[in-house]
Amino acid sequence: MLFVFGILDILSALVLFLLKFGLLSKLGLVVGIYLFVKGFFFLFGGDYLSLLDIFTGLFIFYVLISGNFLLIGHLFMVWLLQKGIFSLLG
Repeated sequence: MLFVFGILDILSALVLFLLKFGLLSKLGLVVGIYLFVKGFFFLFGGDYLSLLDIFTGLFIFYVLISGNFLLIGHLFMVWLLQKGIFSLLG
């Protein structure tokens, strides 16, 4: 199961990168919902780092609504990418 979450986190980082350029907005909505729901699911399981998934999902919604990609978006991309890589390696 960690393998699937790792792949999805890496794909989420890629979608977030493409959202920076205004691409894949419909897929961005799906990724935002996925991260938001997954974050809440694991948060209630006691994983407090899942708050970053929730904030990343909210950031994606912000980008979709405003069209403005803030500097913190790069941190969210790195977070998702490293989390995905460590999930694949672990």
